[in-house]
Amino acid sequence: MLRLDSWRINMKHMIRLLILSCLIMVTGCIDNSAKRDPAYSSVRPVPVPVAEQTNGAIFDTGNSIALFEDYRARRVGDILTVRLEEKTEAEKETETIIKKTNSNGLTNPTVFGTTPLFDLPSVLPLAST
Repeated sequence: MLRLDSWRINMKHMIRLLILSCLIMVTGCIDNSAKRDPAYSSVRPVPVPVAEQTNGAIFDTGNSIALFEDYRARRVGDILTVRLEEKTEAEKETETIIKKTNSNGLTNPTVFGTTPLFDLPSVLPLAST
């Protein structure tokens, strides 16, 4: 009888342990990763338009060279050079002055209207002043 009861108690503990381990394993499968907003995705470069085919004539608009034109980046894919100039100045000044003065003073106490004399050995250390 005693063995049967202890077996039931152990079985209860085993079932609780099994349920607890299953719950721990299920919580490991939860995915809490943040979903990315597609509006914040990287911008893809615009493809460069393909030049038109030449027809063999003398004047071709696709290969024209402008003699009085400056070479600025104005088309998609042109390389830009950005030059930043920065100037930083800083000053730091500190001054620390520390002074410390101490003074201690002790006057002879007055006991019953008289001042005791501690330097003189006597029967009664109280002397009238």
